[in-house]
Amino acid sequence: MSQGPISYKPTDGLSYDPSEPVYWDRSALAKEVTRAFEICHGCRMCFKYCDAFPTLFELLDKKHDGDVTKLGAEETNRVMDACFQCKLCEVQCPYTPRDKHEFQLDFPSWSTATRRSAPARRARASATSSSATRT
Repeated sequence: MSQGPISYKPTDGLSYDPSEPVYWDRSALAKEVTRAFEICHGCRMCFKYCDAFPTLFELLDKKHDGDVTKLGAEETNRVMDACFQCKLCEVQCPYTPRDKHEFQLDFPSWSTATRRSAPARRARASATSSSATRT
């Protein structure tokens, strides 16, 4: 069941500055990624750039009935891993900090932020899995 409408305005988790503690907060990042996915799903100007957007739209349209809150961590990682940092979406997006838009959307930055903890996340999952097997 959906949690209700997602605001397009930035959450308290918005940060593009690695010197800010909130930048490293995974739950803050998750709120911003959910918000970004909601905005991108509604707009779709970026569908023609990298595979991140068609992947996102297919997951939401065919699997989750348009509800971004139903995307799991692996699905989010799949979308973000498909971004190859060409930044064409950021250049074309009407909602960016560059344009001083109130939504402050910067998809490539969130892709990078999501990836920065991926190796550590996968290593922990692997360690947990192998320790559970030994028990």
